[in-house]
Amino acid sequence: AKNIYFHKRVNAAEMQPMLNKHGGSVESAFRIINERLKIDPKNPFLLVDLGNTHRILGQNKQALVHFNKASRFLKHAELYQLRGSTLMTLGRIEEASKVFGEGVENFPKEPNLRLSLGLAYAQLENWRDAIRMFRSVLRLKPEFSFAAEQLAHAQMMAQRKSSVLLDTVIFGMFALVCAVAVWWKFARKKGRHAGHKKRK
Repeated sequence: AKNIYFHKRVNAAEMQPMLNKHGGSVESAFRIINERLKIDPKNPFLLVDLGNTHRILGQNKQALVHFNKASRFLKHAELYQLRGSTLMTLGRIEEASKVFGEGVENFPKEPNLRLSLGLAYAQLENWRDAIRMFRSVLRLKPEFSFAAEQLAHAQMMAQRKSSVLLDTVIFGMFALVCAVAVWWKFARKKGRHAGHKKRK
């Protein structure tokens, strides 16, 4: 399934506060973060910042490596979000849904994780679970308009899928009835022909 919800790279302006902690630019951030990681290689916050610096350049495979490493040392809702979102940008939707699902289990009151899981389900055309997840977002945050829009879309798609399935079943039954009718007609004709031969 192709990702349509998650951006392949983040805007540098959005990440400027993070960059400012490491010299103010992407180049300085790479240099300073890597120098600090030589001293403190298990620092999850430095690993997250390094991953986000890669995301600015659209280097999502490299970003994922650092986010995964950070998750070994820190369990945080944002890390589940970063890992899942990065997997989505790489088109690894099923893996992303599992990561978001783990995030929801560990942080059940985080609406953004539930929304992201719903979007992953929608990408997989699993409309039933997408609807369930979007509804759970709105129970936590009723004013979340994007979740309400996605819920309406998922409900429409689920209804359309059910309609197509019903049409397919009806057509299949019709074809079966026609086939049985043709067979019955042929069998009767063959039976009459055999009876006529015997009488002769």
